[in-house]
Amino acid sequence: MAAESTTRGSAADAASGPLPLGSIVRLKGARRRAMVVARCLEVTTKSGKVLFDYGACAWPEGMLGNRMVYFNAPSVEEVVTPGFVDDEEREFAERIREATDRSSLPRMDVAEKPAGAESPGAAAPDSARTASAAGSAPAGGDAR
Repeated sequence: MAAESTTRGSAADAASGPLPLGSIVRLKGARRRAMVVARCLEVTTKSGKVLFDYGACAWPEGMLGNRMVYFNAPSVEEVVTPGFVDDEEREFAERIREATDRSSLPRMDVAEKPAGAESPGAAAPDSARTASAAGSAPAGGDAR
């Protein structure tokens, strides 16, 4: 099936479900844009394990070492452009929704702004793992 291209723009779009990988977003209070590179992340912070909707890198630079910004959908001020969406992405997004709904992990309150966070609503984790929507073991590594 052909890929769909839509132009989003509102924060409500980010709250309606997982954004596709490659989506470019502007976070509330941030000067720079970010590109979504991970979704449904289990992160260990000084407060304990929490769940974040997204992991992102700086845009247009991309990954600089292993620096990543972690945030939840309410921290998205604007979806500048969504990532690629096809049937496979829609199916995987549904699995992410189900995994997120099943998770008992708390979400970090974005008002906390952990020490070292790169922007409001972003976390500076001790470590992170990508929770597999397929139910297999999480993958990932140290995100400092």
